[in-house]
Amino acid sequence: TVYAKYITGDWTIVKTSNDLSSMFNSLTAGKRYWLFNDINASKLKVNAVDYSTAPIGLDCEIKGNGYKISNLTVVKSSIENGKTVAMFGAIGQHAKVTDLTFENVKVEYNVIGASVSLYFVFSDIADGAQISNVKISGTMSIEKSASSTIDNMYAAEGYDYTNCLFGDEEDEAYLDADYIASSGGTGFVVEGEAKDFVVVD
Repeated sequence: TVYAKYITGDWTIVKTSNDLSSMFNSLTAGKRYWLFNDINASKLKVNAVDYSTAPIGLDCEIKGNGYKISNLTVVKSSIENGKTVAMFGAIGQHAKVTDLTFENVKVEYNVIGASVSLYFVFSDIADGAQISNVKISGTMSIEKSASSTIDNMYAAEGYDYTNCLFGDEEDEAYLDADYIASSGGTGFVVEGEAKDFVVVD
């Protein structure tokens, strides 16, 4: 039980890279995480979430308390045909994430399938999810063969990066942070234009 700012309850304290690794391995409903300080995660790699194997990737509560997670690397290799992958996968109805900054996140994808959908932050978000004052900056690097297509970003004239941040099951982008925070709040803010931080090799 943690007492802080007159709030009491059962929370898992996140202070170190090891704590952060444990958090990313268990983002299920009912879990509650309390950021205790800034964390430099430069030595940590966590797995991005494949929507087909984990329909809900983030459904817990995270209180960022104004702290910053920096230099985190998020990876997914050998992404097969038909897969949909995102840093947090799909966000569930119980998710509540507040006052947290992710700085210099490195999202690294390796594609072997002919047709995939890849997102920087999430692939779907449920009604009821509450996301408020969460800021993300970084880069998304995609390694693929010439024959592989990234469906959510592909257009007749080439890649259109407006659809690479957020998505839903229809591969449509959520471009309005207020819209994605269906229960109020300021939602996710991705710092910078999508085309400036996405590299497709």
